[in-house]
Amino acid sequence: FYESFEGFDSVALNAKALLSLKYMLLAKVMLHTADEVPGLLQTKLALKYSGSDIEALKAISAAAGKRSLADFQVCLDTYKTELLEDSVVRSHLDSLYDSMFE
Repeated sequence: FYESFEGFDSVALNAKALLSLKYMLLAKVMLHTADEVPGLLQTKLALKYSGSDIEALKAISAAAGKRSLADFQVCLDTYKTELLEDSVVRSHLDSLYDSMFE
């Protein structure tokens, strides 16, 4: 994901770069490496894409890292548009919720 993120950014395809960054963060959460998300977001390139989409995934990664269903639900309520309108993100968040619920 990081290579595609850099590639899209280098040719000024910002929407695709943002999508690559979102999916990279989601992959970190799904692979139980949510603790790596803050470090990724501190890079110069990622800072360029800060916004509500990235804040939403940052909040989800924090909730997943704490294994807190309450925080997870707050994230879904707060960032409903950012998280639930993308079918890929929504599908993976459903799976994440189920695994956290177990």
